[in-house]
Amino acid sequence: MADEQNVTPEGQVEQEQPTIKVNVVSIEDSGTLKKKVKLEVPQDEIDQRLNENFKELSHSAMVPGFRVGRAPRRLVERRFTKEVREQVRLQLIGMAVEQSIDQSKLETLGEPDFDLDAIQLPESGPLAFEYEVEVRPQFELPNLEGIEITEKDVQVTDKDVDDQLENYRWQLASLKEVAADGVTEKNDHLEADSTFQVGEEPPMVKHDSPFDLRPQMIEGVNFEELGDQLAGLKIDESKSVEVKVADTHTNEAWRGQTAKLTITVKKIFRWEPPVIDEDFAKKFGYESVTVLRDSVKIELEARKGQQIRKDMEEQVRQYLLTNTPVEVPEGVAERQTNRVLYRKVLELRQMGIPPVLIEQKIDDIKTKARSQAIDDMKLFFVLDKIARQMEIEVPDEEVNGAIAAMATQSGRRPERMREEMIREGMYENVIEMIRERKVLEKLLEKAKIIKG
Repeated sequence: MADEQNVTPEGQVEQEQPTIKVNVVSIEDSGTLKKKVKLEVPQDEIDQRLNENFKELSHSAMVPGFRVGRAPRRLVERRFTKEVREQVRLQLIGMAVEQSIDQSKLETLGEPDFDLDAIQLPESGPLAFEYEVEVRPQFELPNLEGIEITEKDVQVTDKDVDDQLENYRWQLASLKEVAADGVTEKNDHLEADSTFQVGEEPPMVKHDSPFDLRPQMIEGVNFEELGDQLAGLKIDESKSVEVKVADTHTNEAWRGQTAKLTITVKKIFRWEPPVIDEDFAKKFGYESVTVLRDSVKIELEARKGQQIRKDMEEQVRQYLLTNTPVEVPEGVAERQTNRVLYRKVLELRQMGIPPVLIEQKIDDIKTKARSQAIDDMKLFFVLDKIARQMEIEVPDEEVNGAIAAMATQSGRRPERMREEMIREGMYENVIEMIRERKVLEKLLEKAKIIKG
């Protein structure tokens, strides 16, 4: 969304640009939140620019038979007319578009659209052309005073503390070998011989290899119930499990066939968590279990408090989306949809979802991505308007502080991260993030909080 706004990072000074005479002939609607602008640059402006460019070129032009910068003006014009006219054409188009937007006070989004090659510098008369550009939506904000927000209870119970300590126990769990007369249980770790075979394909055999009794993806085949199916086995006992290969498997020859996995147990290892006692507490830096429990409770209260705050902020967002009718320009919606779609596909790939399965679901993914993208952009426009109305600003020191915090978390130098973010266009995203947080803080200050 950062590319829908123009922000100059700290340290970059905008220089005053030269101006030209531009006549805006007409501005018409050409679609949803899209304008068609027709304009003209007078002939005297074209002549002036040509004269200035030829004059500047005359000081450095290389013409056979003359020293550099000494050739007569008429010879310079004859030799370099094509090049200078092209240079003036590009200069005037760029300046005319920018000035017409400023003159007309259009709040544009993205870049103007026009056929550059079709716009030619005339031998006489004005330079006339048109372009289309998307504009910011105009809308009325809902009542921002007394938005009803439910604040959930932040109380942390003894059970919450017990559950968190149980998580800590399993973080410190270690594998212990089970006695020779023991049997396998769900989530055990085995040393086992395994054979994997699909249909009549040659089997894949492994000896004395590690194997976990939990859901696994083996050669792209999903075995979801291994923990339950292979429980109860003794040392040297074997058991086979069969599943049907999905129709979306990357190996077309395997699709729809039966995959068979046979496991022969050699050794059984089981995760054993430590007892919660003073030694356990000391591993976390506390002198007793009581002090550890108190610390865990404070931590959970802080975490719940943050979650409750996020929930309240989300309620504000939903109120704004529900109560503010906002149109989103098609081009903006398409660009944001592509960004959301790219992130979603990347997340699915990182989760290990096969590309062929992602492709099969791509239409559904695109539909959901577009819905999310439109909501994202609606919220962006609404929060931006509220920020302007409330005169909320984001000083450079706040941006630098946020970047420094991110740099610290990732073990990087703040100035390096800042330079990289400016270079990659992410600097504006930080500004947007801070501004959104400040807007939500203001709205929550004015909200009617209902304890839930």
